[in-house]
Amino acid sequence: MTKVGALVAYKGKPAKIIASTTHKFELNFSDGTSQKVREKDFRYIHPVFSNIVDQCPLVDLNILNDLQDETLSLKEITEWLFDDYSAQNAWCTYLMAEDSLYFFWSKDLLMLRSKEKVKIIEEQRHDKVLEVESLQHCVENFNKNRFDDEDIFWINEVEKVALSQSKYSKVLRELSIDNSPENAHQLLLKIKYWSEFTNPYPERHKIFRDEELAVVSNEVDREDLTHLRCFAIDNSDSSDADDAISIEGNRIWIHIADV
Repeated sequence: MTKVGALVAYKGKPAKIIASTTHKFELNFSDGTSQKVREKDFRYIHPVFSNIVDQCPLVDLNILNDLQDETLSLKEITEWLFDDYSAQNAWCTYLMAEDSLYFFWSKDLLMLRSKEKVKIIEEQRHDKVLEVESLQHCVENFNKNRFDDEDIFWINEVEKVALSQSKYSKVLRELSIDNSPENAHQLLLKIKYWSEFTNPYPERHKIFRDEELAVVSNEVDREDLTHLRCFAIDNSDSSDADDAISIEGNRIWIHIADV
């Protein structure tokens, strides 16, 4: 039962219960402030408060191997790890529980993880550290308008946004650039990974080359094609008859300007 004078954790900070009412407990913090909270909002650590620190001694974690997949109280795990259930040792166990590598909270008890699960989590955390370092390296390069071989993974991520294959890139986020195909395109041009001749629009709009379309290029005599409707992309104020295409049955005519 939680009593006045106990050590508790509130939002990750140690606190002492200095008073209680029917529905609330008043907590006092190391900076001299106090706050009234409900019991469900804090974590009970030890019946006797004492000034504690976050620096914890090294312990032999192999002792937990015999407790895999068991559910124990914070007091029981503290006694296994430190022998002595003091306020400081209990706080160290609490910090380990918050880290959740070796055990994690299951309501008011702690569930111990298996060795296999601990190893998986350690590998995931290691990979995350490497990812953060790699991303930071890439951001630093991009800010200097350059890239190297280590940045290819992140460049491919930006390319997917530029080609409308993805809507999100961590690099763009870290650079405070809105995730849009246009912005991704501009970034790839800026670092000179794409040239000004790179055309993302066919793939962006899923206009793929038809491999079954046979295009035969033969030299032919001039023909009068003025009866066909031609299509050209030009400025609205252009007055020159320029390159265009037209369609006649199953044939595509390509009109090339002859100055």
